[in-house]
Amino acid sequence: MNLLLLLCSLVFAQDPAPPAEPAPVPAPAPAAPAAEEEEEAPLPGAEVTIFSVPEVARARDALVQQLRAEGYRRSERKDGYTIYHHDAPYHPQVVLHDDGWIQVRRERIRVHPPGRRFANEGSPLEYLWCATIIALPYCISPGGQLISKTKLDAFKEDVFDATQVEVRQLNNAVAGHAMEQRLSRDIPAQLEGIWRDASLPIQTRKDRILALWDTRTDTPEGNAAREAIENFMAAVIQTSPTPYTAAELEEFNRPLDPAARLNLPAPR
Repeated sequence: MNLLLLLCSLVFAQDPAPPAEPAPVPAPAPAAPAAEEEEEAPLPGAEVTIFSVPEVARARDALVQQLRAEGYRRSERKDGYTIYHHDAPYHPQVVLHDDGWIQVRRERIRVHPPGRRFANEGSPLEYLWCATIIALPYCISPGGQLISKTKLDAFKEDVFDATQVEVRQLNNAVAGHAMEQRLSRDIPAQLEGIWRDASLPIQTRKDRILALWDTRTDTPEGNAAREAIENFMAAVIQTSPTPYTAAELEEFNRPLDPAARLNLPAPR
C-alpha cells in the first residue's frame, strides 16, 4: 500500500518553475523595448514592423505545430509558460514561455500505468498493476534522467535546429506587438502624465516633453517613438493655451541637423 501511495504522489507532482535565465536560442530576435530606452539598431534601412495579437497567436501556433511534428504531442499549461513533452521519455521537454522564448531541459521521471507513456493515459485502476513487483518496471520511465549530458545536448540542438525559424518569427511578433503597445498606449500615457502634472510649472512640462523627443535613439524604433511624441505635441500642446512658440522651436532646433529638426504646426 505504501508503494501505491508513493506512485500516486509522483503522478500528481508538479514541475518546478523554470530557471530565471532561458537557454540560448539560435539567432534570437531583438527583445521588446524597455520603458525608457529603444531597441538596438537593426540593419540600415530597416523599418518598424507592428504585429497585432492575432499575428502573435499565429506565430505561436506555427511553433507549436513544428514541435508536434518533432514528436512533442503532449503539453501541460503552467502559470506563464507551457511544457511540451516528447512521446519518447528520454527526449528533453520544451518550455515555451508566454513572452516568446523557449528553453529545453531534461525530462523528469515519468510514472504511468503499464504500457502507457503518460500519467493521465488509461484508467486509474490500471495503477493497481504497479503494486506488483512484476509490473513495477513498466510503470516508470526514467529515460530523461539516465541519458548522458552529451546525448541531452544533442537532443537540445535538434530541437533548436528544427524550430529556429518559428522561434525567430514568434520573437519578432512578440517584440512587434510590444512596440505597438508602447506607441499606442505607453508613450501617450507617459506624455499625458507629464502634461497634466499640476505640481510642475508649465514650462517645465514642455521642456520635459521636448527632452523626451530629443533623447530617442536614431533607429527605426526610436523614430517611431519620436513620431508618436510629435503627434501628441501637435494635437495637445499646440492646441492648448500654452503651445510651443515659434521662438522656442527655433532655439530648440538650432543645434540640430535640418533633416532631424522638430516640425510642429503653428499655435492655434
